[in-house]
Amino acid sequence: MNGRLPNQWAQNTSQLSFGSSNFNPGRVSDQAAILVKRITLSPADREDAIHQLSCYRESIPSLGLLIWESPAAVLALLEEIFGVIPQLASVSNCPQTAPTSFSPKVTNRVCNSLALLQSIAINPDSRDAFLRANIPMYLVPFLHTTNQSRECEHFKLAALGVIGNIARSESPNCIEYLINNEFIPLCLRVLKFGQDINKIIAAFILQKILTDHRGKVLICGSNEKISAVVNVLNPIVKNLSSQFNPRLSRNIVIAYEALLSYSDAISTQVLENCSKSLNVGDVSAECDEPFRLLLKKLLPNIAL
Repeated sequence: MNGRLPNQWAQNTSQLSFGSSNFNPGRVSDQAAILVKRITLSPADREDAIHQLSCYRESIPSLGLLIWESPAAVLALLEEIFGVIPQLASVSNCPQTAPTSFSPKVTNRVCNSLALLQSIAINPDSRDAFLRANIPMYLVPFLHTTNQSRECEHFKLAALGVIGNIARSESPNCIEYLINNEFIPLCLRVLKFGQDINKIIAAFILQKILTDHRGKVLICGSNEKISAVVNVLNPIVKNLSSQFNPRLSRNIVIAYEALLSYSDAISTQVLENCSKSLNVGDVSAECDEPFRLLLKKLLPNIAL
C-alpha cells in the first residue's frame, strides 16, 4: 500500500476529529469506522487515529467489535506494541528506578494502542474471540517487568486494564483463561514490584480469580501456591495499616476472605503464615472497618 486512503474513504477524513466543533454524536459510529480504517490504510495517520479513538472509546460502545472485525486493525495495534518490546526487555530486570529512553511520543502511542485493546476485551461480542486468538499473552512483557520508571508503569497500567476488563466480566471462560495462562503469578509480581495504582488493578484481578471456585481450587490445592499468595499479600497489609488506601484495601480484604473461607485447613494455614510473617505496628486512624476486621482475623492479639 502507498499509505494513502482509497478515494471512497478519503473525503473529509483528514479533518475528521471527535474533538472538532462540528462533531455530531449521532455519527459517532460512522466516524469511528473511518478512523479504524485509517489505522491500517494510512500509516502516516495511524498515530492520530489511535489517539482519537482511545480518547473517545468510552463514547463508542461498539468500538471493540469494530476494531476486532476490521481487517488488520488488531495487527496494526500489535505492531505499535511490539515496537517497544526489545527496548523494554533491555530494562525489564534493571533496578526498579532505572531510567529508560522511551520518548513521550512512543509511550503515548503504545498506551493508546493498549487502550484500544481494552475496548476489545470489555466488549462481550469480541472478548471470546480475543481470548481464543490468545492476544493477551502479548502483554506479558509489560506485566513481567520490575522496572518502576514512569514509562514502564504507564505500560503496565494500560496492559493491566486489558486483563482487568477480562476479569471484570466474571465469565467462566475468562476466569479459566486467566488461570490457565498463569496470570495469577503475573498479578503477584505486579503487587510486589508495581506502584499503587497498578497494585490496585492487580489485586482486583487476583480477587476476581480467587472468588471464582476454580481459582480457589487452583490456589488452595497447593501449599506452595497458598504461601506464594500470602507472602505477597502480607507486606501489603502491613503497608496499608500505616498508609491506608481504600481501593487497594478493598481488593486485598476480598482476596484474604476468599482464602479464609475455603476450608478450615486452609484458613489455619493462612493464619499460621500471618502469625509468623505479618508484623503490624500502630494502625492508622484512616483504616476502615473491613480492613480492621481483617487485621483482627489475621492477628487476633493486635491492639486496634
